[in-house]
Amino acid sequence: MTFQEIEESQWNSCIKKSRTDLTPFHASIQREMTHLKEDTQDIVKSQLITGYTASRRSLTEAHIPGYTGYIPKIKATDTGLGCRYHSSNSIALKQFWSSRLPKEQNLGISNKSDTGIYRIEGMIPHYTGYLPQRRYRYGNTYGDTCRSLEVCSRQKICFDPHGQQIRPFSVIF
Repeated sequence: MTFQEIEESQWNSCIKKSRTDLTPFHASIQREMTHLKEDTQDIVKSQLITGYTASRRSLTEAHIPGYTGYIPKIKATDTGLGCRYHSSNSIALKQFWSSRLPKEQNLGISNKSDTGIYRIEGMIPHYTGYLPQRRYRYGNTYGDTCRSLEVCSRQKICFDPHGQQIRPFSVIF
């Protein structure tokens, strides 16, 4: 089987799969795929006429010796530190393809309505930046100013991140 026949069979299988459950989104993808197929066929025909074929390299072929450049999905502190280019590139490809697979997620239901924007137990020390609705107010610390905002006013018992009760909390002055 030639490369063109393999590519043709892959296109046909993709089009058959997309015809089974057509939503407006899938229909637009199918139209794009048919246009792309026609463009690809035109390129192949022009290559046959001119005798020029573009080289399509495998993603796992031998790499350029001494290359020390950027590898997507690999960070220096991750798996890329002290690793050869070929092996880190293989790891990056595996990470890329595994990230494209559908994942099952068992997400617990959480109620975010009872959590405040600014938490009582942790404020940024020595922060002097912007606070919403607090212009030209002086004399309070950052934490006190944050707790006095309307978004933070709540009449609930506060808990620290480990679930222990801190103290009853009211910010209405």
